[in-house]
Amino acid sequence: MTPDEIRELESSIERMMELAQGFGLDFYDMRFELVPADVLYTFGAYQGMPTRFSHWSFGKTKHHVYEKN
Repeated sequence: MTPDEIRELESSIERMMELAQGFGLDFYDMRFELVPADVLYTFGAYQGMPTRFSHWSFGKTKHHVYEKN
């Protein structure tokens, strides 16, 4: 990412936090990480998200998503 893109991303995150707090939402601090697309695809396909179970179809999905890019 370019420095301008990073600044824009940081600004967007700040704005989202302000909007959420404006609605009275109370939440833990967020930690954001920039990762290559293949890392994100792998995480989503094989490990799922924290509330998802592991399933063989996640690997199939990762393969299809990876082929499109």
